[in-house]
Amino acid sequence: MAKKITLTPSEKQTDIINFFSDKLGQKLINTKVVDNGDGTKSVELELAGKIVTIVMDQSGSMTWNDNNNFRNEIATDLVNKIDINYPGDIFYNLIEYGADIIDVLFFGIEERDGFDPNDVDSLASMVTADDEANYDGMRVVRNVDHYPTTILDGDIVFDGFSSRIKDDGLTEGVTYYYTVYTYNKDFKFSEGVRIKVTPQDRIIPRATSIFKTVVDSEDLTRGIPFKGNNVQRDDNTLGIWHMDEGEGINIYDFSDTSAILEYNKEDPTWYEDRFVPAGASGLFFDGENNYASISGESDLWRDIEGTQPELTIMAWVFLYKDSGNQVVVYSGQGQKAKYQLVFEEKKLSFYDGIKKYTTSSDILSLNKWQHICVNRSSSGEVIFYHNGEIEGNASIAAAPAGSGSTYHFTIGASVKE
Repeated sequence: MAKKITLTPSEKQTDIINFFSDKLGQKLINTKVVDNGDGTKSVELELAGKIVTIVMDQSGSMTWNDNNNFRNEIATDLVNKIDINYPGDIFYNLIEYGADIIDVLFFGIEERDGFDPNDVDSLASMVTADDEANYDGMRVVRNVDHYPTTILDGDIVFDGFSSRIKDDGLTEGVTYYYTVYTYNKDFKFSEGVRIKVTPQDRIIPRATSIFKTVVDSEDLTRGIPFKGNNVQRDDNTLGIWHMDEGEGINIYDFSDTSAILEYNKEDPTWYEDRFVPAGASGLFFDGENNYASISGESDLWRDIEGTQPELTIMAWVFLYKDSGNQVVVYSGQGQKAKYQLVFEEKKLSFYDGIKKYTTSSDILSLNKWQHICVNRSSSGEVIFYHNGEIEGNASIAAAPAGSGSTYHFTIGASVKE
């Protein structure tokens, strides 16, 4: 039999909170209590501060296409909306990118009577600049013992308009002093900028060589001729290796010696032209185990002991470590070097078969292309060059003894056999 049970209503009612302070001890996360000023209080969000970064495109294309600065209005509206709606502190970074505004100098040809189209000087006299620039040409004045102090104090090398100026016929080792003036159409000259120059002879061999591509022949010097790149030669040059091949294991010689070097591994590391200082490519050597070589007797294995024809070796190098010794160029029989150019950490050393010459200080730089050169005269004097500057010798010591049977010429390391 079912029985009905009736319970009396509970007297407990839901709490009505009129003031938040009535409930002390409650933790309100990311909120704050605000006094409304009328005896009541409200709960509002309170978030952590934020950093907002706005990147503005100020490049030429944007400033042309948005010359009404609509992008600035959008950025302003964005800042206003964030300030109104975000319950916390806001800090802004404003970053602009784009080209700098520059002044453009316009040149033109001003037609005048008596113009001779076959006379270059006549044409040059008609070139004129924009009046707004207050510029009508420049004058370069040269002197041999002091900076020119006026527009007539020395030889006038150039007068007119030009983006570059060449002054030839100078003497090696003599210091020349230049002052460059600009002037306007009323021939009012500027104060002038001073330049000092000491010309040096090029240490690069002269003339131009060719090599021949490989054809179906055992003679690797036969094939279609191609003109070389960059370094040039003369009749005294024994070998030029541009390393422009970019692939394979053969490195072609641009001299009459025709000494085609062969890399000792099947997969040499070649570098593209954008990673090398000159030419079309470059080749990696570790200075110890990777090398390119040729065997057999030729002028490349000449003795330079005592009074013999002088020898010059030069190369573009990129030093990626400065520990231990790294061979740049070697010629000899196994461990018996006829001559050898070596990195000794950041110093440069040269062996001539009898003596070892070393630079007086660290001249080489890590992770940077640099031009090195060593010259041994017929009298036995050795001079080092680094980026065209002469470096002194610190020490002269006996070259290490060695032995071997087969003649080798190598780039990148020595051959031990």
